[in-house]
Amino acid sequence: MRVVVVVGFLVACHSNHLATGDAPGSGDGDAAAVDGAPARGTITVTVYGDYGDRGPGELVPGADVYFVEPDSTTTHVRTGADGVATAQEPNNTTIWIVHHDGSTSYGIETYEGAQIGDSIIAGDPTSPGPDTVLGSAYVAFPSYSDAAEYTLALSCTSGTSGSVSPLAGNFVGCTQENAANAVVWATDSMGNLGYTSATGVDLTQHTSAGTALSLPAFQPGATLGVTVTNLPSALGESSADLFARYTMGTDPTNLEVILLSEETLTDTMTSSAPIAPFGDHTRVNGPVYLGANEYTINYDGTTPALLSSVTIDASTMVHPAKGWSYDSATTSITWTQESIGVDPTVVQSVLTWNGGNLVTWELTAPYSGSASLALPTFPSDLLSLMYVPSDAVTKQVDLSAYTGKTYHDILLRQADDAPSWEVGVGP
Repeated sequence: MRVVVVVGFLVACHSNHLATGDAPGSGDGDAAAVDGAPARGTITVTVYGDYGDRGPGELVPGADVYFVEPDSTTTHVRTGADGVATAQEPNNTTIWIVHHDGSTSYGIETYEGAQIGDSIIAGDPTSPGPDTVLGSAYVAFPSYSDAAEYTLALSCTSGTSGSVSPLAGNFVGCTQENAANAVVWATDSMGNLGYTSATGVDLTQHTSAGTALSLPAFQPGATLGVTVTNLPSALGESSADLFARYTMGTDPTNLEVILLSEETLTDTMTSSAPIAPFGDHTRVNGPVYLGANEYTINYDGTTPALLSSVTIDASTMVHPAKGWSYDSATTSITWTQESIGVDPTVVQSVLTWNGGNLVTWELTAPYSGSASLALPTFPSDLLSLMYVPSDAVTKQVDLSAYTGKTYHDILLRQADDAPSWEVGVGP
C-alpha cells in the first residue's frame, strides 16, 4: 500500500480545492505592497499541452496554476481560454502547474525562483509541425566517381538515399517549402566524399522526374575535426560518440550528420570525418563517457558558422555525478559528485508514481551549492498526489551547466544555443 506523505501544511492559503477551483483567469493575490511587505508585480504563466491534456503547441484552458510565495502564501488561478494565468506576486515565487491528463493521471510542473515580470512557459510549446505530404520533390545529379549510393538531404523532407538519379523525397508544408536547401553526397570506393548542392529551391516546381531539380557537378568534400580537451584523465579512460552536423539558417534540416567516436587515456581526445561543407551553423552533441563508462555526460553546442574544426573544453562540464537517494529527514534528494567540472546552472528532478493516481512531477530549481535538492512542499490542494519519493517508479535528477547563462535565463527558456553539459543521476 502506498503511503501518502504529508510534508507540511500551508499556514496561509488563498486556494480552493481542484474540484471547485477559482474561475478562469481569477486570482486573489494582493496587487499592492503594504508597509513591510515585499514588492509585488505581475508573473505570467502560459500553459501548453503535455501530450495528456492537450497536444504540444496547444494552449490549455482551465489548467490549475498555484503561485506560492516565499512565506508559503498561495494563490490559485486557472488559465483562461488563452492558456494564460497571471497573479501579482513577489520575487522568488514558486509556480506549480497541474496537467489533468486523465481521471486519475496528473502531470505536475514546478518552477522555483520566478521573478516579478517573468513569463513562464509550461508544457511543450513546440508544435510537431505539419505531417501532411504535399508531394514528392525530385532531385537529379551527375554521377560521382564509382560511388554506389547517394544520400539526399532536402528541406521539408526526412531525406532519402539510393543508387540512381533522380532521388525523390516526400515533402510537407514548412517555411522552407519555396526556398529549400538540397545536398546530395556520396563516397567512392577510395573513401573520398563528394557533394553537390543548391539553395532557394521551390519544391513545388520539381514534383516529377521530368521537372527534377538538376544539381551541378560534384565537388570534393571537407574534413570536420572535433577535439575534446581537459578531460579528467585521473578518472581513467574517456571516450565519446559525438554527432556533428551542418545546418543552414533557421532551416532545421540536418544537411549532413557524421558520427565521431574516439577514446583516450590522456586529457585530450581528437576525431575527424569527411563531410559536405554546406551550411552556416555547426552543431556537435552527444555523450562523453568518463572513467571507463562510470559517468556519461552529454554535450550540446551550436556555433553560427561553418567550422572545419571544433574544440570542446571539458573543464566546463558539469560535475560528474551518480547515486540518487532520498533523505526523508530533510525531504531532499541527494547524490554524489566529483569535484572536477563546474556547478550546475539548473537542477531538474523527475518523479513518477503509479499508486492510486499516476503522477509525474517535474521540478526545476537552482543549484543549492551542494549535492542536494530540497523538495518544496506541495500546495495543500495537491497533497493527495504526493507520495514517498523513494517509492517512485521513475526517479532521476538532471544536472545541467550552460556556459554564460544563469538559472533565471534557463527558467525563461533563454538558452540561445549556449553550450551545455548534462548528467542524469538515477538510483
